[in-house]
Amino acid sequence: MPKSQGELEENQNHIEDNQLWQRIIQNDPSAISILYKRHFQVLYSFGFKISQDEELSKDSIHDVFIYLWEHRENLHDVRNVRSYLLKSVKNRALKSLNKQIRTIHIDNHEDFPVELVFSEESYMIKNQEDVKLKERLNEAISQLTKRQKELIYLYYYEGMTPMEIQEVTSLQYQSVKNHIFKALSTIRKVFNKK
Repeated sequence: MPKSQGELEENQNHIEDNQLWQRIIQNDPSAISILYKRHFQVLYSFGFKISQDEELSKDSIHDVFIYLWEHRENLHDVRNVRSYLLKSVKNRALKSLNKQIRTIHIDNHEDFPVELVFSEESYMIKNQEDVKLKERLNEAISQLTKRQKELIYLYYYEGMTPMEIQEVTSLQYQSVKNHIFKALSTIRKVFNKK
């Protein structure tokens, strides 16, 4: 027997994403609300990294959740709800950008259309006085391809596994690992130069 909306929201921290997904399929509006609240910030950050547009990021998230609710009867089980949501927001944001600029070549990984801009805070450099380290890290990041920046962001800043990244980016598992390895090699070279 499904729990009432109040019971579900009280216990939201104890409910796995996959359980919430099942409750959405079973027509439980509180489940989609919890899933939305739980993942909004990560989805927003990722959407903003792609679009550099606050409204487009929010609209992409809202569109994904509206779509999920309107098509809940046709939803299938997903292995990783968070990865599914990230990929959906990414696709929605890119579709909106495509409408805005009319030319995006998603399949050409080196010409990935989105410039990911890393904020100083996202580097997780706790020591404010170490300006040289920040400069070297900025230099290293600037030498990465756009695809490498995206994968480093997902791997280190969102804590995703290569398997989860594969689901979000549609790259092959080994390709994800190779891109991350090459990105780290580039960063090491910059740091070893000095």
